[in-house]
Amino acid sequence: MWTAATSQRDCGQPVQRSQRLVHPVPMGTEWAGLRAAAEPDGGVFTDRQAGMFGVTVSMVRARVREGSVQKVLPGVFRFAGGGLTTEDLIRAVGQWGGKGAVIIGHAAAWWWELTDAAPSTIDLAIRPTRNLRSGEDVRVRRLELPAEDVTTHRRLRVASLPFAALFGSVAMGAAGRAVLDRALLRRVTMDEIVDALERNRCRTGAATARRWVKEASDGSASEAERLFARLLRNADITGWVVNRTRKEWGAKPDFTFEAARLIVEIDGWAHHSDSDAFERDRARQNRIVLAGWTVLRFTWRQLQDEPDRVIAEVRGALHRF
Repeated sequence: MWTAATSQRDCGQPVQRSQRLVHPVPMGTEWAGLRAAAEPDGGVFTDRQAGMFGVTVSMVRARVREGSVQKVLPGVFRFAGGGLTTEDLIRAVGQWGGKGAVIIGHAAAWWWELTDAAPSTIDLAIRPTRNLRSGEDVRVRRLELPAEDVTTHRRLRVASLPFAALFGSVAMGAAGRAVLDRALLRRVTMDEIVDALERNRCRTGAATARRWVKEASDGSASEAERLFARLLRNADITGWVVNRTRKEWGAKPDFTFEAARLIVEIDGWAHHSDSDAFERDRARQNRIVLAGWTVLRFTWRQLQDEPDRVIAEVRGALHRF
């Protein structure tokens, strides 16, 4: 159907795909209207849209043979002008799905800019009564999403941000844990994630999503601190104390390396849901830095998935003194 998208966000650069580009013959007014209507969607249009402007199927086919129009999917086309981008492909799949179709999975996470890694397969949710089949790069899922989990973003029907952050991350496999972590830090709250899971508790991927959410809930500051302390001991790193009150900062840092003037703060997953705590932590960190100390911050996910990198960064900070 098409060549798989590149592994990184392509920023509008074409996905590698051979195509015949020629100088098209002039198009009439009906084509001008269609082109203007398709422009906000990257030049992607359907045969139904074409018909609304008086452009017949045979006229579209002629342009495809000529090379000024590309066929992307059955009944979905694009004005030629370079190779297809990941955005073009996702838009085309959404238009191919028609009424009620919703982009989900990894593609939805990409659409919300939660990840730079482009999807190799685009997941499309359609109503169970629809008769569309999966293709080489499109996976059709017959399911009804709750209304709260569907929205329109950048002119495309797509899973809501919380749904995309959770189930899109799960669809990415192990790499998705970092995507969900970043989303919780910047884009969604834990409550929104939990609500999306409750509404979709029987979906494909819900078991993994439930496990990740449980880890998020259980990853309190105290548990995360215990994990970090264990990493320090295993690495034979000494000279630190836990939760020692510093009156001059009005704070009790998680880990203090007095000799190296180093503070390490640990953010449990649950930390992401408390915006007030987030603001207080940042104000406290500013006071510590202004006092001439170095501050490192690590998340629950980093402690679990990247322990070697965490220890390397701690060693690097200690070796500066």
